[in-house]
Amino acid sequence: MAVDNRDVMTDNYNTPHTRKAVLLLYAAGLSMCIGYLLYRSFLLVAVTPLVYLLLIKTLTEYKKKKLKKNFNSEFKDFLYSLSGSFGTGRHLSEALIEAEKNLSKVYPDGSQMISEVRKIRMHLKLTGYDEIKVLEEFKLRRPTEDVIDFVEMYKACRESGGDFAGVLSKGAGLIAEKLTIDREIDAITYQKKFEGRIIGVMPIALLVFLNMFAPEYIKPLYEGLSGRIVMTFGLVLTILAFVMIERITEVEI
Repeated sequence: MAVDNRDVMTDNYNTPHTRKAVLLLYAAGLSMCIGYLLYRSFLLVAVTPLVYLLLIKTLTEYKKKKLKKNFNSEFKDFLYSLSGSFGTGRHLSEALIEAEKNLSKVYPDGSQMISEVRKIRMHLKLTGYDEIKVLEEFKLRRPTEDVIDFVEMYKACRESGGDFAGVLSKGAGLIAEKLTIDREIDAITYQKKFEGRIIGVMPIALLVFLNMFAPEYIKPLYEGLSGRIVMTFGLVLTILAFVMIERITEVEI
């Protein structure tokens, strides 16, 4: 899948190197804070590369999911546009021109589906309007279930002379239903995710509170090997709790 070069979280920064530097600073700051809070030491800054890799992985996964949802929405509108064009007797090349115009009214220039439409049009000219070959290339670039179904339906209708406009309309309707269900699931799981994150942060908040108002009460946790083992065990459990909460509340259709 083609990926937008802009980072979801750091749009205000201009270059990849700047974004990496900012993330590295985040990772170093987080490592130092955790090290001081748990062990009264800044030596945990040594794990900054590990924290940095975790931040990169988290942002990458978030970005992929966001791009996938955006693409599905754009592809749905693309199918509706093609359906209307084919219903009026236009050929694929003409339908693509109309689809690009329609998509440009809704989405910014250079969005995922507009870029794909332009690639398809260009490849059609380069291949002598070999529609099947070009659509197969599109399927390879975007190997999602909806795109694969679209290409296979187009091939089947070309061979059998079926009602392609009607098939596209139904396909777009199914994608719209899936997007609606996906949004409803997101709304339902968001509250549970938020509650889970609050519960996960509570041990950290409690530790900060005790350090501020009752340092003598937790002083044994910062002295000797046993105290450090307890702190490390608590850190591991907190991380596992966050991971489990995210996995339990992650629902895909």
